[in-house]
Amino acid sequence: MSTSAVRPLSTLSSELKAAPQERVERRPRDIVGANITTYYGISAGCLSLFRQVIAGKDVNEDPTIIIDFHRAVPITDYESYNPFITKVFGRPYKQSELENLLAPSQPSFIGITSSTTGNNSTLFPRYPRE
Repeated sequence: MSTSAVRPLSTLSSELKAAPQERVERRPRDIVGANITTYYGISAGCLSLFRQVIAGKDVNEDPTIIIDFHRAVPITDYESYNPFITKVFGRPYKQSELENLLAPSQPSFIGITSSTTGNNSTLFPRYPRE
């Protein structure tokens, strides 16, 4: 029984070259598509221009969605999410009221920072990955 030497490929086929690039381009659209239908995506003021720009577009398929996102959505800080996060702690809520609040599904846990940059700890919901 003879063993043949395994030689590495010197080049990749065009299909193999394109696959990672397609995933890199697709993932942001998948994230936007999943999150734009959450309560935050529907009601956050910082996303109002983005919602107008993408009206009528297929957010899961249109490649211009990410360009629109970069142009229409400002950089946000914790304060833009805080009103939504405090809903978790404001009063007893039904499970259905917290579902799809900031991301699809329900948070798997609430994290807390060590407050190294300010006086108060910051709370953040952690959602399961799809």
